[in-house]
Amino acid sequence: MPGGTVFYKEKITDAIKRIAEDELGISVNIQKLLGYVEYPNEERERGFGWSVGMMFLCSSEVTDIKPNNDEASEIKIFKELPSGLVEEHRKFLESIWDKIW
Repeated sequence: MPGGTVFYKEKITDAIKRIAEDELGISVNIQKLLGYVEYPNEERERGFGWSVGMMFLCSSEVTDIKPNNDEASEIKIFKELPSGLVEEHRKFLESIWDKIW
């Protein structure tokens, strides 16, 4: 689940497309907003507040996806939740899994 920051005066849809290109090397079509994820564990690291992520379902014509930078060593598409997910991502995906498959 690639992620990043929405820049000043950048539209969220533009940020989604930029991040997909930067991290996955692909262009995407945004299907719909799936929901949001809170990261309360960050409060301990930062000492104040935490991030909130918006999750979107996207599609792409590209089938051979490879990491486009050093933030990931591999990229996989899955139909069952893999082990080792970020805890907040796992909980979010479990809550919407039946809606996206």
